[in-house]
Amino acid sequence: MVAVKSQYTYDDSVAATSVYTLFDAEVVEELTHDHLVRLAAGVVGALQIKNFFTTAECTAIVDGVNAAEMGSYAFTPPIAKLGPAAYDFYKTGELGDAYFDNAERDAKARATLLDGEDPLGTAMDRLSAAWGNRVQRATSGGRPMYAGMIRRSTTAP
Repeated sequence: MVAVKSQYTYDDSVAATSVYTLFDAEVVEELTHDHLVRLAAGVVGALQIKNFFTTAECTAIVDGVNAAEMGSYAFTPPIAKLGPAAYDFYKTGELGDAYFDNAERDAKARATLLDGEDPLGTAMDRLSAAWGNRVQRATSGGRPMYAGMIRRSTTAP
């Protein structure tokens, strides 16, 4: 049986194996544990948290990004990048030293973006408060993965 609930169509014949990820963005005033659980479960596709960073923090981060030395993808228009994406390095079934070298270098650059501080630390503190426990970066083979990728698109002249 096929049923329509709001704007989504659900097919009960595949309900046992389906995951109903809605991919809607939810706008919230304050991040809570429940928001993070629903995001992880795929019930909501994205969260937009109003004032997660203050206007002053956002301005400082943007100014820091604009001043930072960034790598780039060779696309047209070019895309500046800070922080390696694991999938760019995962060619042999594992992450090699090149990924972790890039991650370490770019983490040092990111660590100055918020008036000389790391905005990732601020974000993780706020996520930890909402989660009710300490959050930490993922690791691979005991080595810390990069978190907080930044991509900046430019328009072609």
